Parts: sequence; C-alpha cells; structure tokens
Amino acid sequence: IKSAHHATGTSVAFNAQPRPTGQLLIGSSRQFDTTDPAVEMSVLAQMLQRAARYLPALPTLNGIRAWTGFRAATPDGLPLIGRMKDTVPGLWLAVGHEGLGVTTSLATAKLLAAQITEDAAPIPLEPYLPQRFTLGACHV
Repeated sequence: IKSAHHATGTSVAFNAQPRPTGQLLIGSSRQFDTTDPAVEMSVLAQMLQRAARYLPALPTLNGIRAWTGFRAATPDGLPLIGRMKDTVPGLWLAVGHEGLGVTTSLATAKLLAAQITEDAAPIPLEPYLPQRFTLGACHV
C-alpha cells in the first residue's frame, strides 16, 4: 500500500483484474509530476516486474496493449463529498477519490447518508465538503 499512495513523483503497485475475455488487466501506477498521457516504458516495466512477483507465469504471456489515464483528483487530494448548496440545487457530489473510490466507498456513503438525513457524521465532514473550493474558501 505504501508504494501505491505516494503524494509526489511516481509510485507503482500491484493490481491484476481478470476480464470476461480471459485477459488480465495489470496495473497500476500514479505519477504526480507529469500530465503527459504517453505510456512511459520504465513505469510499465516496473508494473510488470511487480506483477510478476505475484503471478510468476506472467512473463510467459503476451501483452496486447498499454495505456494511461488520468485520475480524478482535487487540488488538496481529498474527495468532494456533499451537496452543492449554492451552485446547483439538488446536486450531491461523491467525486475526486483519485483512484480510491471503491476502497473508500463505504465511508463516502456514510458521509453522504449523514448529510442527506441530517444525522451526525462518523467523522468530521468539513474537510470533504465541496464548498471548501468556493471563492474565498480555498486555502490550497
């Protein structure tokens, strides 16, 4: 987990997802020091080397394609969880989890449910409220 969640530079983790086609999706990496969408062969090599430690037969398989994508992240690294009070009435957000949406989905659901039902939240809501980025409120 430590290798997957650096806040700067490049980090590589192990993720293998079997696809319905019988193929394997191998990943993943994070790069905070570039916005270039090109596949970096050195990062791809690190991902495959890490994956081969867990899947020893992986080097005997053929790769089909490699690609990059951008993770939805906020400037402060925390997701937006809550209602867009003054901007778009009726709109609730649960976005910007930067690749950790599934991992943090239960906590996000609890924070949203507490706000919708106006119950006490299990943790402070303020760090996640979308309003933290409204004019004059942003400290980033």
